[in-house]
Amino acid sequence: MLSARKRELDIADIFLTQIPSRSPPREYRSLRTCHEVTIGVEPAGAAKYCILVKELRSWSSLTSVTTVPDQCGLHRRRRSEYTFEVCEEKRSPPKDRALPFTLRRLQPGKAYLLQITAWLKGQSLSYPLLGVRTRRSCVT
Repeated sequence: MLSARKRELDIADIFLTQIPSRSPPREYRSLRTCHEVTIGVEPAGAAKYCILVKELRSWSSLTSVTTVPDQCGLHRRRRSEYTFEVCEEKRSPPKDRALPFTLRRLQPGKAYLLQITAWLKGQSLSYPLLGVRTRRSCVT
């Protein structure tokens, strides 16, 4: 049987779980192509990382989007609002460098809004939203 103090620590640990905040997610623009973008996020530890990709009507629609998602509403989001989702389990991510993710299957010249989440200690936490876009032409 768990002591009351141990249970308090476990509950506090769940509520205090946070996404690292030293640096927000970023796009590596030099790796951008007409069909893919590569982003980097600060590791939150061993977790399942998911990226929800939403195609935007135009790049200018990013200006009306807040970069801070509703942490409480993550489980209520409608999957139909998003173009697709990519998930990866990271068991021992590096602590001193960003975790890279390459998103493929994108359309040329389109803008996308990315919601990156990490499943930690039974809780889904979101990084700040990130706007990216693909190259317009596919020059080889």
